[in-house]
Amino acid sequence: MTSSTGHAENTEDHELFFDMPMVLSANRLEQPASDAAVSITVIDRKTIEASGARTIPEVLRLVPGMQVGFSGNEFGDEPKYVVSYHGHSDQYSRQMQVLVDGRSIYNPFYGGINWKAVPVNIDDIERIEVSRGPNIATYGSNAFMAAINIITRTAAEDQGSYVRTNVGNHDIRDLTYRYGGSSGDLDYRITASTLNDDGLDSANQFDYPDDTNSNNVDYRLDYQLDNKNTISYQGGYGNNKQQTDVNHSSAEEIPSRRTVDNTQFFQFLKWENAIDQDNTLQLQYYYNLYDKEDRFTSAVIDPAAFGLPADPFSLSVNGDIKSERHNLELTHFM
Repeated sequence: MTSSTGHAENTEDHELFFDMPMVLSANRLEQPASDAAVSITVIDRKTIEASGARTIPEVLRLVPGMQVGFSGNEFGDEPKYVVSYHGHSDQYSRQMQVLVDGRSIYNPFYGGINWKAVPVNIDDIERIEVSRGPNIATYGSNAFMAAINIITRTAAEDQGSYVRTNVGNHDIRDLTYRYGGSSGDLDYRITASTLNDDGLDSANQFDYPDDTNSNNVDYRLDYQLDNKNTISYQGGYGNNKQQTDVNHSSAEEIPSRRTVDNTQFFQFLKWENAIDQDNTLQLQYYYNLYDKEDRFTSAVIDPAAFGLPADPFSLSVNGDIKSERHNLELTHFM
C-alpha cells in the first residue's frame, strides 16, 4: 500500500516538474519561459506539422488572444491576412513586430506585414515565439501589442531531399521541394515552394476575385569557422500575385478584376563569436526589399451625378510601392 502511494507521488512530481522550454524573444537572451517577464507562447515544429496549416497566419491562430482574419471588400482593396492581438488592429498591424531569426520583416512604409509574400517556407520553421503584451521594449515602438519571432531550422537539421504536395478543393495546389547538404564545416539548404488557391467563397452569385498564387525560394548557409566563430548567410525571394476587384460591384454585376503583384527579397548575414561561456558577440546585417505593382483604370465617374456640368471620365490609378531597408546591428550578450 505504501509502495503504491509512493509511486503515484513520484509520477505526479515528474509531471509537475517537467523542463520548461527555452525562449529567445523576451529580452533577446536565452532563458526558460517561466523566467520571462512577459507572456510567451511557443509553437514548436511538432505542433506546426500537426496543425495542417498552409501559411504562417494559420499557425498563429493557436496563440491565445491572437485573431487571424482575411480582409477583402468590394471597393477594390487588396485582400490580405489580418493578424492582430485582441483585435486591436486593422490589416496593417502597425503595433506588432514580426521577426525571422531576429531580422525584422515589418514594413514601415505602410505599416504591417504582407503575409502572403513572405519568403519563408512553413516547412523550414523550427518554432514560433510570440511575446504578448506591451512589455517588449527591446523591439521598438511598433511592438506595443506583441512581437512574433519566427525561428527557422539550421541547414544542418535539413539534410537530403524533401518533397511535400497538397491538393484540395478551392483549387488548392501546393508543392514544396527542399534539398540540404554539407561539405566539411559548411552546411547548406535551399527550399522552393508554390501555393495556389481560389480564395474564399463569395456571399453573392459571383465569386469574389481573390485568387492567389505565391512562389518562394529561400536558402541558407551555415559555416563553422572554428570552435568560437560561426557565420550564417540567408536569402530569399517571394512573389505573390493577388487577384482583387477594381471597383465597387453590386450583386447584379460581374466584378471587374485586376492582379496585384507583390515581391519581397532579402539578404541576411550574421557572424557570432562565443568569446567565453558568459560573453557572446553578434554582428548582423540584412537588406529587405518590398516591391508592389498595382495599376488600373477606375470606373467611369459621371460629374452630372453630383450636379456638375462635365463629361464622364476615368482615372488611371498607380498604386505602386517600393520600399528598401538596410539594417546593421552589433550586440554583446553577457
